[in-house]
Amino acid sequence: MNTFSENGQVNLELLFQRASRYQAALIEIAKSNTELAGQYTMAMFGARSPADVMAVVSEYTKKGSDLFQQQTKELMELNADTVH
Repeated sequence: MNTFSENGQVNLELLFQRASRYQAALIEIAKSNTELAGQYTMAMFGARSPADVMAVVSEYTKKGSDLFQQQTKELMELNADTVH
């Protein structure tokens, strides 16, 4: 749905609804990223050898990459809904 009415006026209610959904998505992303960072930190504190450190880095690099891809997809879908 377009944020502009037929006469060119901005549909503020729709605009605010979309902004609210986008804001909620960004807050959820921040929460997920913070949780992953905390898990990574705890895993690093538990590493007892260089091999453990490398395993933690590898594991959390993969998790971070997967999370980033998921978040990007969600934002792109949200943006696609906003544009149409």
